[in-house]
Amino acid sequence: MRCEACGLDNDPSLEYCDNCEHPLRDSGATVISAPQPVAVPRPRPAPAPAPRDDDDDDYDYGYDRDATRVVVPGPPPAPSRPLTRPVLIGVAVLALAGAAGGVALALHRDEKQAVDPGPVASSTFAEPPASLPPSEISSPSPSPTVDPAVQGAAVDQLLDQSGQSRLKLVEANDVVFSCGDLAGAIERLQEVGTERGAERAALNGLDLSALTNGEQIRSTLDTAFSHSLAADRHYVKWAQERQGNGCRKTAKAEAHRIAGDAESTSAGAAKKQFLSLWNPVAVGLGLPARERDGI
Repeated sequence: MRCEACGLDNDPSLEYCDNCEHPLRDSGATVISAPQPVAVPRPRPAPAPAPRDDDDDDYDYGYDRDATRVVVPGPPPAPSRPLTRPVLIGVAVLALAGAAGGVALALHRDEKQAVDPGPVASSTFAEPPASLPPSEISSPSPSPTVDPAVQGAAVDQLLDQSGQSRLKLVEANDVVFSCGDLAGAIERLQEVGTERGAERAALNGLDLSALTNGEQIRSTLDTAFSHSLAADRHYVKWAQERQGNGCRKTAKAEAHRIAGDAESTSAGAAKKQFLSLWNPVAVGLGLPARERDGI
């Protein structure tokens, strides 16, 4: 039987078309048109690859290598095996041991900090060391120069030098008065000034600690030397003034002589104080007593 819809010859025993299932016997049924086949686009052939250049290392034959790469998935990961009871017990024991060790370490550190707090500034004074008994206290050994006889001999020698300087001064002044060799007198007066300065330096370097009133002896003799040195300088200027004016007694020359005499008088007063302290010490040491004019 021919189908009115698609024109296919069907088996007469069929009630519907074998192709479009249209009723074959009911001519009054609505004819359902068969669906039109959809045109499927035919695949286009890939373009032919361009000729290869032997020097071109990046030549890919006209294909996208990444687009044609096939990724094959790997096998699924194996399911994790559950931990057995012995393993769980071992892990628990290790965890407990670690916790116990941490607690013990913390307790040990706290105990160490409590025992050893480190250097702490003390707010109290340190207890002074016990004093030694008098028998064990060592006294400094006396210096070899701390001897009254040695120190007295040094002063006596210095007085001898001072006496020689004074004698030289007196002789030079006599020459100036008589208007003799003024050049020689001036030279000797200048020597006396140098000697007086050296005598003062020697006196200040002596150790007089073993002598009675040793520092007063030093002070009074130094004052005498100082006035004697000042007197000598005035006498030098007196002699130079007379030499330059034909031995005439000019006002300037007389002014220097008067100033020199005043300093000499002050030196004599200081020598008198010195001798009042020195002569008793000298006699006690077996040394000669001195006179004012002898020093």
